[in-house]
Amino acid sequence: MGQKSIVEKPFLYGFGLSPVEEARAVLGLLAREKVVDLLLLHPENGYGKGFAEAVAKVSAEAGVRVVRTIGYPPDARDFTDVIRNAVGTAKFRRQSRSKEKGRG
Repeated sequence: MGQKSIVEKPFLYGFGLSPVEEARAVLGLLAREKVVDLLLLHPENGYGKGFAEAVAKVSAEAGVRVVRTIGYPPDARDFTDVIRNAVGTAKFRRQSRSKEKGRG
């Protein structure tokens, strides 16, 4: 956890990770778990865009390759179309057909 000073009065300290520190932590975990190709979905807002930029900046040092980065509306609740656009319709259909009925 880091401290970021806030220069306005009263003098406060914000606790938390910067986007780059957060990206390093997430990508480090993925690399340790041998996940090296990443499809990054992020909300199209300030946080999501900042995190996506941080991931792009530190992915090589973590040994993780970002294959594709896809933004989605922050109020999205159904990600079916986002995922379908990211991986392609044919792949999406083939994956869902191959699952056993009733299996999660």
